[in-house]
Amino acid sequence: VAGCASPAARGTDSTGRHPVIDRIVSTAAKIVVERSGERVASGSGVVVASSAPGEEPATFVLTAAHLFQGKPEAEISVRFMGSASRPGKLRASIIHRGDVDSQDLALLRVPGVALAPAALVNPTDVRLGEEILIVGFPWGKRLALFSGIVSQVPMETASEGGAEERGGPSVMVDA
Repeated sequence: VAGCASPAARGTDSTGRHPVIDRIVSTAAKIVVERSGERVASGSGVVVASSAPGEEPATFVLTAAHLFQGKPEAEISVRFMGSASRPGKLRASIIHRGDVDSQDLALLRVPGVALAPAALVNPTDVRLGEEILIVGFPWGKRLALFSGIVSQVPMETASEGGAEERGGPSVMVDA
């Protein structure tokens, strides 16, 4: 991260960190869960897909299932970041929700907007010590950027029959 204050790091050229940060921010989503107009939970999400051209515009956001636990009557809204986003909150609905104890993931559908999804990396291509950047909304508040490294990778790949723990191999980061 040396040179963080250099002109390249401030985004004055296309090879610095800011174009990467801008791409990450453009796929970030703030999730707000409300009941009777009062916020009961909030968190972060990431755009993972959008509708095909010619279909009704919709964006699909992956977030944590625990945001919705115990809130069956709640309304869900999403706010997107980045230059391609729309201002204000957009209504969302849960189309799949995993079990909080085993797969703490939920997939939301946001109609009316089709944003480009995040570019996801194959976990087998991730290397120990590789730099990472994470964008999110800690405690549902301000947009935040965290940096770190990949701090743990599986010893064996799933293709070698070495799924280490339930759920298969995992990658851990220190951010």
